[in-house]
Amino acid sequence: MISAGLAFYLDLSGLERAVIIGFGLLILVAELINTAVENTIDRIGPEFHDMAKKAKDAGSACVAVAALTAGIVWLVVLFG
Repeated sequence: MISAGLAFYLDLSGLERAVIIGFGLLILVAELINTAVENTIDRIGPEFHDMAKKAKDAGSACVAVAALTAGIVWLVVLFG
């Protein structure tokens, strides 16, 4: 993970490193949840259903929000 490596390379406090690594791991957690949702929906059946689309979209949004949050944390740590 580039983010974790960079957190250790830069001159950051222990708390800043912990927050950056924690939010990096949050992205991985969101990806795992999204994968679980998508695999479950695909297992139920291949036909299109509006609720299945909403569930998959919500899982993808979860990943996007986690990544955006991690980016904001980086900005705050670097420039705040």
